[in-house]
This record gives sequence, structure tokens and C-alpha cells, in this order.
Amino acid sequence: MSIRSLLMRVWMNTWHYRGIWIVFLSGLAAISLYSLVTFFYQKHHALAEIDQRLHQAALGALEIVKSQSAIVGEQKSFADSDYQKLIMQMSEFARRSDVEYVYTLEKIADSIFFTSSSYTAEDAESGLVTRYFDVYESTTPTQHQAFLSQTIQYENTVDKWGEFRSILLPYTTESGRTILICADINLAEVKNATLNSLYFALISGVYFLGLSFLYGLAYVYKMRSALTLDPASGFANHAALSELLKKARGQMSLAVIGCKDLADIGSFYGQDVLDACVSNLLQQLSDSLGKEYKYFRFSPTKVVVVANKEIAYEDVLACLTELNVGSPILDSPLIYTKIHIGCDNGLSSQVLENALLAETIARSEDLMLQCYSSAFNELKSKYQYNIVMSAEISQAFTENRFVPFFQPIISVESGAIVKYEALARLKDKQGNFVPPFKFLPVIYRSRLDRELVKTMFLQCAQRFNQTNVCWSINMSAADMMDPALCHWLLEQLELYSNPKNITFELLETEGVDDYASIKVYINKYQAAGVKIFIDDFGVGYSNISHFLKLNVDGLKIDGSLIERICEDKDIRLFIEHIVQFANSVGFEVVAEYIENEQILAEVAGLGVHMAQGYHFSAPVEHIELDVAAA
Repeated sequence: MSIRSLLMRVWMNTWHYRGIWIVFLSGLAAISLYSLVTFFYQKHHALAEIDQRLHQAALGALEIVKSQSAIVGEQKSFADSDYQKLIMQMSEFARRSDVEYVYTLEKIADSIFFTSSSYTAEDAESGLVTRYFDVYESTTPTQHQAFLSQTIQYENTVDKWGEFRSILLPYTTESGRTILICADINLAEVKNATLNSLYFALISGVYFLGLSFLYGLAYVYKMRSALTLDPASGFANHAALSELLKKARGQMSLAVIGCKDLADIGSFYGQDVLDACVSNLLQQLSDSLGKEYKYFRFSPTKVVVVANKEIAYEDVLACLTELNVGSPILDSPLIYTKIHIGCDNGLSSQVLENALLAETIARSEDLMLQCYSSAFNELKSKYQYNIVMSAEISQAFTENRFVPFFQPIISVESGAIVKYEALARLKDKQGNFVPPFKFLPVIYRSRLDRELVKTMFLQCAQRFNQTNVCWSINMSAADMMDPALCHWLLEQLELYSNPKNITFELLETEGVDDYASIKVYINKYQAAGVKIFIDDFGVGYSNISHFLKLNVDGLKIDGSLIERICEDKDIRLFIEHIVQFANSVGFEVVAEYIENEQILAEVAGLGVHMAQGYHFSAPVEHIELDVAAA
């Protein structure tokens, strides 16, 4: 880059922020002027105060020496004892007047002599006590002129006693002698006062400079807000996104999220409802993903999420995959919509274009999530990935690399561990755990979920068979109605010491059409001693009549409802009705997604029996069996 280009860029950036520069420089000029005025005012005020003290001290010293004929009369000698009493009196007066010295001077011919003087403790220790008619060696022209004047003089002097500010008060006695009544204050006090005034001016200047800077920031923020905020949602708009991408360097993760049929919703309900839908979507994303992401309304029907660079792309995808898509996007009017997400991790100059293309493909293929890497490698790459992952999964079953992670379920009343939910995890050949979103879809599409259920059951049974630990595993409706799997599980249950400690959690999100058929299998498992719970209750078959038909033992309320119980009164009321109904018919209730004490207190107040979530523990591979409750 040439020097000319560099200078031009600096100038353009400076001109771009000319508003804040004008405010800043104007404030700086005003503060500088204020600091100077304050400094000189404080200095003048300090000197005036010191001069007033000197004047009062001189007048007091005059009253002391008026009775001394050796000073004001015709007598030119002083008894030593009388002189010692006088200077002791003057020294005590100087101390009480808060001045360094008080003394009297007399001029004879061209010489000036001390006729009295106070002293300090340091003077006494060092033998520098002034005697009667000692010569004043460090005379100044001002002192000589003061003997000829009738006005008070002030001066700064330096002598062997130090650097002082002095008052010279001429006084003519009745006998015709002219003496000077003097008082000194060490200039260090003046300097301290001056420094204090300077510090005061600087502190005041910094204070007002800070105010001006804040004013400038407020001005810039107001201008930027008008250009970079979407007024309907309160979130940043496409202009803010463009500015972010221009300033960004290197790789970044970005997701474009589009809502199906939002354009039709806008044309049917109007622009205000469309804006409300997008605003709610942005708020739900912000609540789910947190502050590590930035959120933008990119267009009337699309939003963009940008992850901080510290977050790994795999973690971004994991968070997006776990987004709750079953809740309404708007409550009044009640509107559900389906989202399509396009993601990319790439250079800031290309990442938005790539993610937009991925979102288009996700929408055309009716996918929730589509990554740019697979979108541009054509469908063959996706198929190859699925084939590779399917082979990896098959090998993992053979090598026993599927392991259960356990998350405790806690008694709300006692706080004790009631049981553990076993969650499947895949360990790769290097010993690292593969995120569930990478292998679970392949398992379900390959119909290997039956093998996963067997693997999880066998490992849990082996671990807990000789204990009183209660545990549960997840099953889809297809798994529960699989005759071969049912036959195998019933055989295993006969070998288990206490099947009543086992719970099968039926995934409600799978949905059930034939309630009569699935009830037959539920009855078989219950006859063997196993409890059946409905998992994620509140999404699929939350219809009470359907629930009663299944005759299950309990339910686990969907986590997307629980995590909003403190902020949404309608959801809290819905959960309250669920709990009241379950309690009235003797069903056990588990609340998952307990992330903090506030949520725990809410569900406890509603009568929930058991709770599960990261507030108690994340899923872990190893647990201490001796702390598990029977």
C-alpha cells in the first residue's frame, strides 16, 4: 500500500467520525481553558489566604513587642533573661498562628539588625536562635525600601533558614524609631497549595472531559442506531451486519435462518404481525444461544446469527441443532412456522453469501440445518458422509464404542438422587466423543436405533444389576413396537434382579398414530416390572385423552417449556395444569432442563416430584454408585 493510499484511508476514517472529533476537540479546548482559569484562581486564592495569615501574625507580634522599650523605646540594650522570655513568647505565638517565624528588624545606617525573633525546635537544637541585634545578613531591596514606606510589603525570600513568603509591616515608635514587624511562612506550603489547585484543575478537567467523551459517544450511538438498528425488532439490521463483515478478519461462523411461509403470514396478517414474528424469533435465538452470538434482522423474513470467533464451528452447529423448533413463533395470533438454517465457517468476505446459499438449499430440501461445505460438494458428498458415518457406527457397535453417560434425576422434596437417565455417546477411534447430532440422525435413518437400545440396555444392566440404582433409557415409538426388540428386552428383564428400577422413556416427539398397538407393548413391559414415562411431554401427543389411553406411569415435561416457566405466565399455567392432572391420577412427573435455582423453585411450587438438569449435574460417564438412592 502506498503512503498516499494510507493517508487517504486515515483521512476518510477521520472524516467518517468527524462528528465525534468536533465534540471531542471542542470539549478539550473548553476543558483546557477551564483548567487554566481554575489553576490561577486557586493559586491566587491560596496566596491571598496565606497573606491574610501573615498580616494577622504581624499585628499580633506588634502587640507583643510594644511593651519592650529595647525595641520600641530609646533603650538599646536587653537583659538576657528578658530577651529569652520575649522570644519564647514570640515563638509560642508563631506556633499558634501557624507561621514559621515572627520577628522585628531595625535599620541603622545601611545595615539591618534583628531586635527580636521567634525560633523553632530545630533552630534551638542546631543553635540558630537569633540574638538581640544580630545582623540580618540576607537583606533585600524590598526590606530597605520598607523602612522608608508606610505601606505593608510582601516578598518571597531565601536565606539560611529556608525559602519564605514574608510580610514587612513598618511601624514608627513614639521615640521616632522605625522598625519592621515581620512574619514568614515557608513557601513549601504555598507550593503545596498551588499543587493542590493544579490537581483540582486537572481532576475537574478530566471529569468534564469524560462528560464530553460520553456525550460524543451518545451522539455517535444515536446516529449509528438510526442507521444500524431495525426499528421493528430492536435488533441490528443488514447495515450493521455489513459493517461487521467489513471490519472482521479471518474465519468466522455465520448462520442464516429463514422462516417458512413468513411472507404469506405477512400478506395475510399484515406487516405488524410479520415484524412481531421476526422479533420473537430473534429474541428466542438470543435467549437460547446467549451473549456469545450477535443477532441481525437481515431481511423481512430472514435473520442472521454470527458467533464469536472463540466458539468452535462444531459447537455452533451443535447449538443450532438443539434449538427448540416446536414452540409457536407468536402467541397472538397463534402462529407456528418452520425454520431453515444455512451455516458456513469461512472468510468474512464470503461467509454471508455461502450461508445464504446453504439456507436456500435447506429450504428447497426441507432441512432444518444445511452447511455450506456439504451444499457445494453436491448431494454425493452428503451421501458419502452418511455412508462413512454408517460404517463408523456399525464398527462402533462391534467395538463397543457406544457408552452411556448418566445424568441424575433428583427428588424435589429430599434432594436425593432418584435415578439416572442413560444418554448414548459415541467414542471415535481416537477416544474422543462425537457430538450426538452427528451420529443420531444416521442411526435413525439406518434403523440402527434398535441396536442402540440394546447396547444401552446391556451396559446399564451390567453396571446396575447388583445395585438398587434406578435408571432409564430412551426409546422411540418404533423401538417400543418392534416385536423382535420387545422379545429380546423381555428376556433380558427376566435376568435382571429388579426390573422395577428400570424406566423406558417414550420419545413423544416421534409421535404415535396407533395408540391401541403401542398400548399392547406398554402393557407387556409394565407386566415385566418396567415403568413407562412419556418423554418431552407437551409436544406430540399431549392430548389428555391420548395420554390416558397409554396408561403410562409418568411423564417428563418438555424442557423447552420448563426453561421458560419463569418468564412466561401462560407456559407456567400450562405446566401447572399438567402437574395437577398427573398428580390427580397418580402419575409421577419429572421436569427436565433445570438450569438454575429459580426454575427449580418454580417447579417445586407446582408439585413436580422429580427434576433433572445441569443445575444438578451434566451427563457424566462415571458415577459413584454408593451415593445413588435406591
